[in-house]
Amino acid sequence: MTTEPPAKEFDCIRFVREARARINAALEGKSREEQIHWFETRRPQHPGLAGLFDERVAPKGRRTPAPRADP
Repeated sequence: MTTEPPAKEFDCIRFVREARARINAALEGKSREEQIHWFETRRPQHPGLAGLFDERVAPKGRRTPAPRADP
């Protein structure tokens, strides 16, 4: 006997794909500088996300490769 899975209230995969499609459509045909400007002019409305968006902190330190695991 098989049972039907419950209906999803929110489909994360569909949401991400639709968002990606909207962004790609908006950026199509724009130069790199225009794309950067497009992203920089879109500030999130959520206070927590807006704070992260405004925080422009460059990475510190030097990136080093992960240690190799010798077999």
